[in-house]
Amino acid sequence: MKRKIFAVLTACLLAVSGCACGAQKPEEDDSLVVITSHVLTGDAATPEELLADMSLREKIGQMLMPDFSVYGDDTAPVYELNNAQTTAIAMDHFGGILLFSENIKDAEQTAKLIDAMQAANARTGRTALLIAADNEGGQISRLTMGTMLCGNMALGAANSEELTEEAAGLLSGEMAALGINVNFAPSLDVNSNPANPVIGVRAFSDDPQIVTRLGKAYVRGVQGKGIIPAVKHFPGHGNTETDSHTGLPRIDKSIAKLEECELIPFREAVESGVDILMTAHIQFPQIETDTYTSRKDGEQICLPATLSDDILTKMVRERFGYEGIIVTDAMNMDAIKENFAPLDAAKLAINAGVDMLLMPVATITDEQIYAVTDYIGGIEKLVESGEIPESRIDESVLRILKLKERYGLLTPLKPTEEETAAKAKAAAESVGSKANHEQEWDIAKQAVTLVKNEDDLLPLDGSGKTVMLCPYASEINSLEYAAEKLKADGKIPKDAKIVCESYEDAIVSDIAELIDGADTVVAVSAVYNEQELNPASEDGKGAKYLDSLLEKAHDKDIEVVLVSAQLPYDIARYPDADAALACYLARGMTDKPRDFSGTTKYYGPNLITAIYTVFGGNAPTGKLPVNIPEIDDSYQYTEEILYKRGTGLSYSTSDEE
Repeated sequence: MKRKIFAVLTACLLAVSGCACGAQKPEEDDSLVVITSHVLTGDAATPEELLADMSLREKIGQMLMPDFSVYGDDTAPVYELNNAQTTAIAMDHFGGILLFSENIKDAEQTAKLIDAMQAANARTGRTALLIAADNEGGQISRLTMGTMLCGNMALGAANSEELTEEAAGLLSGEMAALGINVNFAPSLDVNSNPANPVIGVRAFSDDPQIVTRLGKAYVRGVQGKGIIPAVKHFPGHGNTETDSHTGLPRIDKSIAKLEECELIPFREAVESGVDILMTAHIQFPQIETDTYTSRKDGEQICLPATLSDDILTKMVRERFGYEGIIVTDAMNMDAIKENFAPLDAAKLAINAGVDMLLMPVATITDEQIYAVTDYIGGIEKLVESGEIPESRIDESVLRILKLKERYGLLTPLKPTEEETAAKAKAAAESVGSKANHEQEWDIAKQAVTLVKNEDDLLPLDGSGKTVMLCPYASEINSLEYAAEKLKADGKIPKDAKIVCESYEDAIVSDIAELIDGADTVVAVSAVYNEQELNPASEDGKGAKYLDSLLEKAHDKDIEVVLVSAQLPYDIARYPDADAALACYLARGMTDKPRDFSGTTKYYGPNLITAIYTVFGGNAPTGKLPVNIPEIDDSYQYTEEILYKRGTGLSYSTSDEE
């Protein structure tokens, strides 16, 4: 019966729209559509008036932000809406939709997809959709054809509020061009634990004061482009050794201890009036003592921050005085999905003080899309039974409506075909443009950090043979592109002999032959977790290779430059390197950019600017934004600090002499 009702609604909606895909503009006389008990007039109203006229189902829909990123058993990317998705957007009254890189093929397509979502919503919606993306920059970049920037830890190395605001504005300007109006950024996590498996280079620093200053600058950059920022992951994900995507982390700290570090950036953000606060799926047993029987193994677990009234209501609302939106991190992450029944999680989150549920249920297949209506109905029954007070729903929806009012989203967006075409054309010209990439390059150069330079080995002049080795094949393009740029810019001779190879599938015994005749080896290390430091571990093949490389190179009197391309903590792992730099993002690229026409995908500036710096194209000015601890014989981090935060050497370049 549910399928039949949904199919009838779909047919009615498509008949009214006269469009099989829901992406075309409605006719001028098509502003009145009835699929609930409410007739939408389109008249301007205040948030309070809109709330008073909404049905309970509409209000619940406003509290949901699903995604439609992949579809079907083959999880194909969603570049256009299908009938089921279009109808779900129209009938379920979602407050917003979250985009992923799977939705983003190119700028023109993305602009059209977003307008199709807004058009579908306008059929029955009273307000425009919040269209969100996690576009932090660096490691977490959804606009893969756009200007991806260097990431937060690199910005922490540059340690400039002006530069951070500029980077955030550059990212957000491209989002605005596409029609995205919410950026789930910045991360205000303090990466105080080097073994953290999920934050890492997404954090500005391990110093809460640096995180606070740069976080506030980032927020200013986002808001300056008319985009809504969302700080995350409250109360802080920087001191965990478990990734909440795959498990349920636990931090055994009191509020007083959190106030000394993790809470500092968030409190400052709240006092600055940030619009959205995203929660973390982390247990804090000293703060929230209520438990739940995990459906995964039957064990008693503490309610994580996302579901905790002691954290979200007592701390955020009452202690901090926060009046903005609280949104969950994705509810389909294992920390929630594996341990809590969906409606139980919804009830706990809403009663805890959450305003919007992010990705509350799967929407990959038609069956799952049909089930969203049941999910909304389930929450509706919880309200009707008194398990969720309707006043709690009203509080959240009013906050959502007021947010939309502040950003001009209180009435539905109904783009015409001409408006969509013009927007798509403009987006294609601006997103990932040559000018934006040049600005990105200038920002990334200021992050490169020289940590060690024995006997003034650097900068290299390109006069001898240099072998450059990287862990992943995709990074070969980055190394070669950097060498080509150095030659084109006159930084090294055009006949400089530079060999670029990947050691992803290399055999250790081949090292001697590979480096034979080299004067210098530039070795890129890209470490994402502590396990990769141990050559005996399954993840430690790269470490085993680099250990042998250093030994065999030095046996041949070949000097080795280490480029730490991801987490900078691996600099301590290779003390025998003759020089060491950090650039904080190991992203390679699928193709070498030629004209930056907006179609260049996965261009990461960090590794390129690091190589450019190695050969004197750039004078390093970055300073370590984190302490680098010593590593013990078991390849684990110790309490002893080898290189202090703020360390950073430099040298003159040919341009300065």
